[in-house]
Amino acid sequence: MTRVIIVRHGETDWNKVGRYQGHEPTQLNASGRAQAQATDVALQKIKFDAVYSSDLPRAYQTVQIITNLPIHMDSRLREPHYGVFQGLTYAEMQAQYPTEFAAWYPERKIAPPDGETPEQIANRAASFLEDMQLLKNKTVLVVSHGELIQVLLCLCLKEPLANQKAYIVDNVSITEIAHSDGEWHLLRFNDTTHLS
Repeated sequence: MTRVIIVRHGETDWNKVGRYQGHEPTQLNASGRAQAQATDVALQKIKFDAVYSSDLPRAYQTVQIITNLPIHMDSRLREPHYGVFQGLTYAEMQAQYPTEFAAWYPERKIAPPDGETPEQIANRAASFLEDMQLLKNKTVLVVSHGELIQVLLCLCLKEPLANQKAYIVDNVSITEIAHSDGEWHLLRFNDTTHLS
């Protein structure tokens, strides 16, 4: 069985105000660093065979706090690219790009202007999952981003991507999936008990 522990990155200042980060190189704030330290404590008893992280700073800073093991930086784990919406809140998107926002939100069946398509996002997530399946009988730590984790879970559970909003995850939440007998299984979802 391949066991994959997925952690969403810690809080950033943009998270606090609902600003879409996408591929922007935002950093953890003080709260995000404290969250990552709490996650380190929660995961200390798990022996990881490999560690993967998005190459964006907020994810990489999170994983550096959690583990001292070598980290495989993987751009496939990045948050989706939101194009012209990056750096904006919902209210700012609606004010600056009303037509484009209405076409994109909430179903997100198309790409935002200059952003990634749903197919591009799903393809890189699926490619990463295929690589995880090759790590037989390993326990892997993965640090990524909210929407990318939602897409990973939809793919694992063979659900349409339109269902991704059912899998919203909090900052530094712990989600666990396992691959056995040719199938992915969801073992733990959005666990934040280590923050209480």
